[in-house]
Amino acid sequence: MTMAMTTVQSDGRTRAARGSAVVSVIIGIVVLVVIGLGVAYFTSDVFRTRAQSAYEQWSDWTPENIAKLPEEYLNFCERETQQAMESLRVREIEVAQQQARLEQMKSDSNSSITTGTTALNELKDLYRSAETNNVWPANWRGNAYTQEQLKNQIVRLHNEVESKRKVLTTVDSGLRELEIQKQKIAQAKID
Repeated sequence: MTMAMTTVQSDGRTRAARGSAVVSVIIGIVVLVVIGLGVAYFTSDVFRTRAQSAYEQWSDWTPENIAKLPEEYLNFCERETQQAMESLRVREIEVAQQQARLEQMKSDSNSSITTGTTALNELKDLYRSAETNNVWPANWRGNAYTQEQLKNQIVRLHNEVESKRKVLTTVDSGLRELEIQKQKIAQAKID
């Protein structure tokens, strides 16, 4: 019985060794074929052209492929169209969100400009009156200002108003651009 067991174990090892050798040979052949194809691709213009043509025929919807597989081509077109429509819907939402943010910025800027311009006119009138009558400190909205403080307040408020006007110009430009994008999206939906 021991002799039979030894023979079976040795026979199993031999088969495993042969199997390993066969796998190694197959891997070696595959590697050599891949290397040979790589060399042929990079050294032969004819082979490279044929390989590229075969790849394009395999990977793209050429007229021949469309003729062979019309139903699959239509399914492909339908999926692509659905993806494009989804992308347009996402872009439409993004544009609407950006437009809402810009409209809010425009409203805030207009409000700040109106408030700032009113306050600036009040401060200028107060400064002129205080300077003419030589009454310092001058009182404005519950605060007393020296001549220098009032000048600084006028300059600061003027700069803020001008800054808001620049923001308003930029926002208006952004809103015009978003309107163009909305028109392009609408046209793409029609097409």
